[in-house]
Amino acid sequence: MTEPILTLHEAAMEAFDVIDAVVASQNLGEISLSSLREMKTEPVQWVVENFIRAGATHLFFGRRRKGKTHLMLDMTMRISAGDSSFLGFPILRHGRCLYFMLEEGFDNLKEVVSSHPFYEMSLSLGLYDKLKLGLNSDSDWERFEKALNGAILCVIDPLVAFGSKFNRSDSEDSRYLMNRLNRVAMKTKCAIIIVNHENKSRPYEAQFKPKNKEAQSDVNADRFKGSSELADLATLEFRLENPGGERITLVLYPGKHSPYAERNLYRNETGWLSLAPRDLRKQLSVRGGLAPIPLPTP
Repeated sequence: MTEPILTLHEAAMEAFDVIDAVVASQNLGEISLSSLREMKTEPVQWVVENFIRAGATHLFFGRRRKGKTHLMLDMTMRISAGDSSFLGFPILRHGRCLYFMLEEGFDNLKEVVSSHPFYEMSLSLGLYDKLKLGLNSDSDWERFEKALNGAILCVIDPLVAFGSKFNRSDSEDSRYLMNRLNRVAMKTKCAIIIVNHENKSRPYEAQFKPKNKEAQSDVNADRFKGSSELADLATLEFRLENPGGERITLVLYPGKHSPYAERNLYRNETGWLSLAPRDLRKQLSVRGGLAPIPLPTP
């Protein structure tokens, strides 16, 4: 039995329906499997190998007064000065860095910064103690993006002092903020680090400890002064822990292209955090035993 012949009007309407379906799928960002197979994957570009990724947003959190700002200032000064490594991680890219000190201000840190070994050098480092961008409009975001063009690294310290109308405890606002920051980072190829304060630990966290590093990362996300959306949309996250006494540990949680890592630190006489002495720093060897981490060359 033959199918009925379509009239000219019916054929035209059917053709228009097909065109509308194609246009609608394209507007939604549809990509075919064949196009996906042909797509070339660019290699991951690191600013600091396995630590800070170019064109990505990072979340750095920890308790107050534990050295987060000093640690990030040390990193930015070493990257802009052309140093070879930071806490044992190789620095692969060097150039201009931006640091927004929104809480303490440069005057309060001047004495400590002046004790840094690279303080007298001519560094390509922009320091801001007041953020004049509220990021409340598209024009604010455009100005922020222009400031990041040509920069290797941008640190926003801390997020809670960020001049914005967004409520970071609201999941929708946090998602919007992180998506915009991710978009700027990818477009400018600048690594963005957001410093965030941590809430106090809850009693049940000591009783029911996470079974692995990924589970620990999820628990830590709930400690933020803000929504866990911040952690969900960050490319990489790391934390400054204080297990007790003078010992401070920098923990890097595993990402898509980076392994879990940690560094034991101590605060030296000038206030800067440095790698702990040889007898306090250990890592898992290839055979599963404990072996000391070699001291870096000064």
